[in-house]
Amino acid sequence: MDKHFRIESTAVLEKLPISISTLCFRSLENDLHIHTYTHIAFVLAGSANGSVKDKEYSFPPYSCAIAAPYTLHSFDTRCSEDTPIVVHIRFKDSFLTERGYRFFHYNNTLRFEERTIPEFIVFNDENKAEAKRIIRALTTEFENKENMSFDRIAEYLAEFFRMVATASPQEPVPVFKKEAINCIENAVKYIEAHYAEKLTIDDVIPLTAMSRSIFTKQFKAITGMTFVQFLTSIRFGHVIPMLVATEMSLNEIAAKTGLYNKTNLVRTFTKYFGMSPMRFRDYFEETSPGVKERHLTYKRRWKWLDDAEEGQVE
Repeated sequence: MDKHFRIESTAVLEKLPISISTLCFRSLENDLHIHTYTHIAFVLAGSANGSVKDKEYSFPPYSCAIAAPYTLHSFDTRCSEDTPIVVHIRFKDSFLTERGYRFFHYNNTLRFEERTIPEFIVFNDENKAEAKRIIRALTTEFENKENMSFDRIAEYLAEFFRMVATASPQEPVPVFKKEAINCIENAVKYIEAHYAEKLTIDDVIPLTAMSRSIFTKQFKAITGMTFVQFLTSIRFGHVIPMLVATEMSLNEIAAKTGLYNKTNLVRTFTKYFGMSPMRFRDYFEETSPGVKERHLTYKRRWKWLDDAEEGQVE
């Protein structure tokens, strides 16, 4: 099925590793989009409709959507009789992992401290007050610019995820050995640090003490992507802000993101996004006055790196 959706810029997290905002507005349209960070939308008042991974949900007060990176999702508040109040929390995985929390995603599913985080939850009378307390603590701490502590915010966020995991049924998930997870985490960190270089799977495997076949299987199982898919997604996460927020040439962008040259950038970008980088740049525009996030809406079949194979990115 063809969809209209937008690819949300990472500009919201350019200055800080986490963004927390409380919005009071009614949607003008169904906001179907993806981005490279985790997004929590917590409905304090009013109601909304939405979707995560093609599953439709109705959001009453004290409900929450949690979208993993690269997950197609939407949030539509036009159905609400009253103007909805929604708290949006956006953060990169590194915000938690750099502070010692075990947090990662695979197959568009979030895992926190070996527990699955659901994509949607409605808090009941037993945990409604606790959910509100944590959300209020998060927003209060973030808005306290003079004495804000990222460590305290991370603690509240961890508390929120523990409560969500406890309040929701846990589905069976793959169990990975701690050693395997640590090895793949080391590989991921190396990729994120060296994505702009001429990086191949052979550069990363020695860091893990795994054979090529075991590394390939474990990397796909834990991250939900092949090595090339993951590397390409990291590179595009840096390409898109350069396209929409700078006047850099395609050759300059390619050189800074490990895509080497304009020809390779155009070919790879067009394959995954269904349009050329220049068309992408031309269609990108401000969402509304005063809002720095940019968006693009276009129509194509949803397909995110499913057919990428090793060797396609030269």
